[in-house]
Amino acid sequence: MTIREKESQLFRNWYRSVSIKEGQQFVIDGLVDEEEWEDTPFNVVYLSDRPVGFSDDECEYLYLYDSTYAHKHTEKIDRLIQWMQVILHGEVQAPISKEHRRWLLRQIAVVNMDKISGSDESDRRVNAIIGRLFLREQLALYSADLVLCDGTVEELRKLDTKYAANKWKRTAGGMDYLRIGRTIYLGSHPDEYAFAQALHEIDQLEKMKWEGRRGLPL
Repeated sequence: MTIREKESQLFRNWYRSVSIKEGQQFVIDGLVDEEEWEDTPFNVVYLSDRPVGFSDDECEYLYLYDSTYAHKHTEKIDRLIQWMQVILHGEVQAPISKEHRRWLLRQIAVVNMDKISGSDESDRRVNAIIGRLFLREQLALYSADLVLCDGTVEELRKLDTKYAANKWKRTAGGMDYLRIGRTIYLGSHPDEYAFAQALHEIDQLEKMKWEGRRGLPL
């Protein structure tokens, strides 16, 4: 089975396990573009607390983002594009063309910890408990190099003992990260320079040998 097929099977089971109220919808996420994911030498999962777009299909929304029949822009997605520019090119605050913005988003898998849009705080707590098993299974599908946690570090730590707080390290710039095998889990940072420095520091400390695969000079 392909990753996309495994995602579809997982989401069917997940959907059957939660209660969807009127005005709510189950949002599909995962690989934005499976072909691009297979081709890129550096795989990034974007771990968000809740859906970032305005669609029940997050992958399609991000795939078409910034197209001529553009969807609404969100600050969260525009910030993700800047982070991806730093991750894959090491460029901070550089101008990015529309074509390249779309390309950057198609390199990722997006995983929302809460799959139900329109849910309130009470619903989110219930859905989080139900979804933990499915969420662990989804994260395991990707074998990513980097999981970028956008405000989700604390929730991730509750997901499984392997993510426990005492297993995380901290960069000189104060950014928390966790290494499990070949994957680094890293909290996001609003300052692109600090974020770029953290990536470089982790690469050196953990001997990840990221530089060439991230499109940076060796």
